[in-house]
Amino acid sequence: MTELDDILEHLRRARSESLETIDLLRASRQKAEEQAKQLESPKAVLEYIDAFVKIFDEGAAELERVIEELPEGPKRDHLDALRQIASNGAAEQRRCLIFRDKWINRPLPYEQ
Repeated sequence: MTELDDILEHLRRARSESLETIDLLRASRQKAEEQAKQLESPKAVLEYIDAFVKIFDEGAAELERVIEELPEGPKRDHLDALRQIASNGAAEQRRCLIFRDKWINRPLPYEQ
């Protein structure tokens, strides 16, 4: 197995895991919709989930593009795309902390 094969395998795994995460997020969204009356702000929860579905979807699409193009030879935009995916992930950590502090780190009416 060549170094390129190793890189492609890693990228395929990352894309697969992104798609699995999207499926989990969509299932969580459906559950949140079903239990909306028990949530203090169902709109905030749905927007939070939707934002991450979009991020993972865009990341998976970019990974697919890089996976398809990389065997023709690495290009600068492949590296830029991977850096952007990593940067987006790091930036979204702040969204997680804000959501946690605003909606989770306090007593809720329905603690179940």
